Amino acid sequence: MSLISLKLWVFCLPIVVIFLPNLVNDIFPSFPMGPSSEVITADYSVISHIDVYFMALAFHLFRLSSSLKFESKDLLFVFLTLIVFIVYLISSIRYFDSPDLFGLFLSGTYQIRYFYYGLLFAIVFDFRRHFQYFVLGVVVGLAFLCVESVIYSVSQNNARLSSGNYGVNVFANALVLISVYLLLCTKRLKKEVKIIIYTSVILALICILLSGTRVALFSIFVGLTFYSVLLCADRGSVNLRFVASVLLILVPLTFCIYFVVAYFDIMYKYFGHEAMSSLVTRGTLWVSSIEIFSKNVLGAGNLMFNVLRYEIYDVPILLDPHSDYFGFLVSYGFFGVLVWPAFVIYVFCSTIKLSRSHFAFWSYKFTVYFSLSVLFVSSITNSNFQKHQLFMLCIILFFSAFRESSNLIFIRNQK
Repeated sequence: MSLISLKLWVFCLPIVVIFLPNLVNDIFPSFPMGPSSEVITADYSVISHIDVYFMALAFHLFRLSSSLKFESKDLLFVFLTLIVFIVYLISSIRYFDSPDLFGLFLSGTYQIRYFYYGLLFAIVFDFRRHFQYFVLGVVVGLAFLCVESVIYSVSQNNARLSSGNYGVNVFANALVLISVYLLLCTKRLKKEVKIIIYTSVILALICILLSGTRVALFSIFVGLTFYSVLLCADRGSVNLRFVASVLLILVPLTFCIYFVVAYFDIMYKYFGHEAMSSLVTRGTLWVSSIEIFSKNVLGAGNLMFNVLRYEIYDVPILLDPHSDYFGFLVSYGFFGVLVWPAFVIYVFCSTIKLSRSHFAFWSYKFTVYFSLSVLFVSSITNSNFQKHQLFMLCIILFFSAFRESSNLIFIRNQK
């Protein structure tokens, strides 16, 4: 395969992941996954369009196998994920008597498959050659997603802006992740590309506001505060540190005035109606997650929460655990207890470690790890990684940064 075709693969991938799932869901609405009363619930096929994309990519790369570079840590990831997959299959024995539940359980293996896809992409991804094409693909995917969300919301008469199969909250959280990533990437791009990115990010911020997702706004405030702290600790420009100091004052103040007052006002109005209170509902779901885990220490299986929680919390609404931290606990049992917190801690600590360098804010690793850290804030109260396209995007970003060993040297030379 020529280098040009690889660039095309890299450019198309973010569009396929970010936008295509929602377009497909709009044209071909899913069948119910849960009880018949849940006519709006999402369905998951065993093979998705993302699977098709990476199968085609793997087929083409097979001819280039001699030119691909594998590292020892790649094999470590393969081995650990294989262990999780074996335990996952063992825990599926309980569903053999029910073909529907077993099929749903197997559909939940998309997270394990996507993990391997992300590793495959990282092996192919050449930062020096492919970076700008990948970023442009993210910009195009973001623009298409925003337009699709408007068309979808208007056609469905939704009061809040949402998108195909993201849902309202995760849609806004995904926009926050993409916006932060693009903004931090602008330092390495040409002026005309920066203008396009700034326009796309402004469009994304408008969509976030129209979605009315409080946790997305909260993650933005936390991200701005965190970034300002890192800038203040940077040994670079005095003017930059002054701006960061001002942000450290304005951002928390704005948060207190706008977010806290508005949030508790809403919660106070609905607190007397438990079915209407998102806080009470989430608390019930988290307690249910712990109960499910206590009965399924090897993991109940991804996507199985909505079935098992009926034994504990019988409300005819599609509900995931509404937290990635509890979601991985339910899905993978004790592996979820170990792997997910380790992943979050590694990303966050790496962000802090990279920020100690004067060149951190030019680093691609810092860009990715900081963006994921911001997403982890909204993951406290939302199951972001339950949405397969957002999970795939995060895995792609993580591995593309994790394997970039010469990243800081390259950025320093560019500066």
